[in-house]
Amino acid sequence: MKKILLVVIILAMSYFLLAQNPSVYNLKTVPEYKFRTLYIQGDNLLDWYKFGDAGHMNINFGGVFGAYCQRTDMTMYYGDILGFSMLQDEGDNNGDSWTVMDNNLYVGAAKYFGLPQVYGDMNFYFDSDNYGDPDKTSGMAIELNIGAGVGRVFSATRVAQATAILDVLGGDLSNEKILELADIIGKRDYYVAVYKDCWAGKYYEAIANAAGFPNKGLSVLKILTNPIYTISTRQVGWQVLAGYHNWFLAAEDDPFYSMYYEAKGDIVVHGDFAKPIGLDKQFTAYVEYAKSLEEDAGADLNAGFDFTIDHEYTWSSFFGFDYESYLPEEGDGDNTMYLELGTRKNIMDKLTATASFMYEKYSEDDDAELWFNIFFKYF
Repeated sequence: MKKILLVVIILAMSYFLLAQNPSVYNLKTVPEYKFRTLYIQGDNLLDWYKFGDAGHMNINFGGVFGAYCQRTDMTMYYGDILGFSMLQDEGDNNGDSWTVMDNNLYVGAAKYFGLPQVYGDMNFYFDSDNYGDPDKTSGMAIELNIGAGVGRVFSATRVAQATAILDVLGGDLSNEKILELADIIGKRDYYVAVYKDCWAGKYYEAIANAAGFPNKGLSVLKILTNPIYTISTRQVGWQVLAGYHNWFLAAEDDPFYSMYYEAKGDIVVHGDFAKPIGLDKQFTAYVEYAKSLEEDAGADLNAGFDFTIDHEYTWSSFFGFDYESYLPEEGDGDNTMYLELGTRKNIMDKLTATASFMYEKYSEDDDAELWFNIFFKYF
């Protein structure tokens, strides 16, 4: 009963805050862009060492390929991450040599039909390592997530960042100008992929130009990256998702993925709610229920909410609560409650101080754990 009451309270808070509707966040659109990137790397490509009869030679290289497309009605991505190492020792190690390879091939997409959505992602993992064994030891597995739901939650932090840039620089704070600037801020990954090592200059210059201050690229950089500024994360929207998660191909004697052998998977139901309040506050809440399909397996119920407020661009406070519960098939379960609150303040660009308090209570313990911390940095 207590668990159900907790979920009802969180959902009621979400409904109450839904009525408090800030203007510019509701007008926000998803920035549209796409890119592909490919690079190979040799992190310590050749490492050769010799001292008398002892020595070693190591060869390491890898590569990364990725493609990403984001549109108002869809997101899609795919790519591959490869790593390879060959190592050979001489002398004391009797000339041992071995090879190590790991590879992650991934693909995912989400399609939005107004409120309804479908999503799915798949990761193929392959690992091999013949160290200490003349026969190559390898393993593979596929991780799959598929599901459907209604609603959509996406990041609106760039709207808060655009507002801060225009406010600090003295620019036009109209909704149209904020959204124009936010759209460029949201394309950071595009600038990284297209302009490579020169992306930062191009990116911050584009933001400064759009803000109407073409010579203020360094000021934009400071506002977006300097710890003096405390622009809290913003999200907007709601969603309810139901999906299936499982691992495939993992064998019973798989040295890397045997923990997933014969797993039947999980059914997961998840709900999110996120709403900026005015231009300086943010409320988010979530509820998740995960049920294993294994025999006699229990379920997990998690819920929580977070609230942040930016008193000004150099002062921010936060409050959060989380509840985690394990529900066995029979008998009583156990649960843990977390509560954290704190504040962070920058004083005259010289002193940054953070104070936080955390409470954690596990159902099997009589006492709760309490933490209070103060951090500061003086420039």
